[in-house]
Amino acid sequence: MNRIRLALALTAFAALAAACSGGDPQPSGDAGCPPVQVSGPDGQPLDLSGAWSGNDTGLYYIKQLGSCIWWSGLSNFDGQYPGQEWIMTFRGTIDADGKINGDFVDVKSSNPGSGTMTIEARIDQVNGQGTVQLYRMASTGHEIGVTFWQRAPEPAPTEVPAVTTLPSAAPS
Repeated sequence: MNRIRLALALTAFAALAAACSGGDPQPSGDAGCPPVQVSGPDGQPLDLSGAWSGNDTGLYYIKQLGSCIWWSGLSNFDGQYPGQEWIMTFRGTIDADGKINGDFVDVKSSNPGSGTMTIEARIDQVNGQGTVQLYRMASTGHEIGVTFWQRAPEPAPTEVPAVTTLPSAAPS
């Protein structure tokens, strides 16, 4: 199972790197991701890192490094392993107003494409508590279904269905 997760992650990030290779290379480490002053509901600096669920049933693993936002989005349908239907990657930056602008690419999909997205991080009142939620404000290029994300618990490895066979390679 760990090999499948590793393969999905490597595929997603390799595709995003290939799609974004036309621009200037980014410095390694945090140098390309300067700190950003956005406060979360507790007044502390906002960190979007972690698991998020989208209103398209997708599971999104977000990593925030300073102002840089990365994610791998995986289909998450009952009875299937995450990413079985589609995988999407995103790279963007967040500004001091909580606006995230970036590029996405479908890595695996029956209807592949790419484009740009503008997302807004908002603090909403949920059950009387301030909660960060994400809203897609605009997009260009390939049409995608997700318009809203909320934090999700990290799925336990036992919640992922076991894959008993992998597709065999076509004979040469």
